Amino acid sequence: MEPGRYSLTPDKTLRCVDENTIGVVATFGRNLHCQYEPVREICRALDDLAARTGLDVPVHVDAASGGFVGAVFGA
Repeated sequence: MEPGRYSLTPDKTLRCVDENTIGVVATFGRNLHCQYEPVREICRALDDLAARTGLDVPVHVDAASGGFVGAVFGA
């Protein structure tokens, strides 16, 4: 988190991961800021990293309020 930025981005993800990273947690939906992290784009960036370097970092998606809304409304 930084002032004015409360979400993880693909670029920020790639700057933070290395051979010691055991996983990335992206959140799909949050109540406070009505934002979500771009899970698909984060996963694509990590897949590209794995293809280029062999560094395979798993992703956990925390559904938070986004999971509830998606389940109810079929998103």
